[in-house]
Amino acid sequence: MAGADRRDSGVYAVVFTFLLTFAIVTVVSATYAATRTLEERNETRLRQMAVLRALGVPVPAGAGYGEVARAYDAIRADDGYRFHGAAGEVVGRTFRGPGVWGEIHGVLGVQTNDLRITGVEILRHSETPGLGGRIASQWFLEQFRGERIHAGGITVAIRGPGNRDPEDGTVDGIAGATGTTRAFDRILQRELSGLIGSVTGEEG
Repeated sequence: MAGADRRDSGVYAVVFTFLLTFAIVTVVSATYAATRTLEERNETRLRQMAVLRALGVPVPAGAGYGEVARAYDAIRADDGYRFHGAAGEVVGRTFRGPGVWGEIHGVLGVQTNDLRITGVEILRHSETPGLGGRIASQWFLEQFRGERIHAGGITVAIRGPGNRDPEDGTVDGIAGATGTTRAFDRILQRELSGLIGSVTGEEG
């Protein structure tokens, strides 16, 4: 009988350990799936908000996922994004190009009636934190908003803490991050040329 008790005890321990492990794995897997879904949902919302900001689409403060998604879907077009606002038509597109350490991904919006930038937003980059990484900072991106586009595009110059003249077609680059500034300047000129060309019919 003692031997049977030991066998029963051993079987019980194995079964109990299996069931406990299964329960823990199930809970952890469910938690991960729920967290990942929420994370992906938040990433989608942040991307959609960036596009809406770049095109100057008004979105109420505290807008929920559904409201943001509807506003985003309303401006999607075959060639990017189009928005008809109070100041006229705005066109936009996402872009990517080589930075110093990896690709820079962003979105650009242009008002077509007087060729001004409505906004530039950075979606993802691999530039050095505190240096080239400042291309995603508010002070840098706000320079582009309302800037008039000249025949040569917009110049991202390597000087000063921030150019606030919206008529000169120049914004200040990032001090101490010459490589990133020049890389972003090249990306911007290419995207402006393509975007304006798609409006005027002279693309390429």
